[in-house]
This record gives sequence, C-alpha cells and structure tokens, in this order.
Amino acid sequence: MADNEPLPYLSISDRVKDTVRRSMCAWHYADFQYFHETIGEFGNRMNEEWIGRHAHLLVFFPIPPHKVGKNNWNQFKSWLEYGLGSKVKDLCLPWVYYGISTINGCDDCKEASIYVPDPHAADVIEISSDVSENTMETTVETSED
Repeated sequence: MADNEPLPYLSISDRVKDTVRRSMCAWHYADFQYFHETIGEFGNRMNEEWIGRHAHLLVFFPIPPHKVGKNNWNQFKSWLEYGLGSKVKDLCLPWVYYGISTINGCDDCKEASIYVPDPHAADVIEISSDVSENTMETTVETSED
C-alpha cells in the first residue's frame, strides 16, 4: 500500500485486533484467548449506540504503524473506568491487565509495543526567508553637492 492511499475499511473490532496483533509477540497474541473470545462481543456492544466512541478507540488502538504501548493500555483503562467505555468495561479490563503484563514480562512484547518512527521517512519541508536575494541587495545613491 502506498503512503498516500487510504487505509482499507476495517470494523472497529478488526481495527483493535490488528493493532493488538502488531503490539505483541506472536506467542502472546495467540495465547490471548480471552481477547479472541470477547472481541466479537466488544464490536457488537460498541456498534449498538454512539459511533463517536470509535474515534476514542483510535487513540488507544492507533492505526499502523503505531502500536499499543503501556501508555495506551493505561489510558484505555481510565477510559473504561471513568469515560465512555463503561459499556465494555467488563470485557476489556482483562485485556488491559494482560497487555501490560506481556509488556512487563516479555522482551519480545516490549519491543513489539514500541513504535519508533523511521527518521528517513519524514517529509522535509524547506523554509525560506521572506526576504528574497534580490531585495537583500543594497543600492547606493550618490549625491552631488
């Protein structure tokens, strides 16, 4: 997929699954049985009411190439406990505890959860002076007495 192409449509549960998969080692993702068993119910509950909740979830479960790190899990936990996530709190709090425990206990998960931007992929913006080279030339006037 080229950089300027839009991301393909994914349901909110597929978006969360994709982000969690990219943020854990393969073994811990496969072993995350409770997540795999409850992600469908999560999607159903999220889609029952206000679709604006989906925008909040993109903060916690960001689009590629970003990952779910400790901060994301902790912010998601706060959202579940004190924000608009009360509807899925019972399903998702175990996800938070598992996600944080894998980062703390597995070097591969810790590495997988960290997003390091490619410094060579950054766009370069040239900033020029408001004064052009032509206006910087000085003109000398001579006066005769």
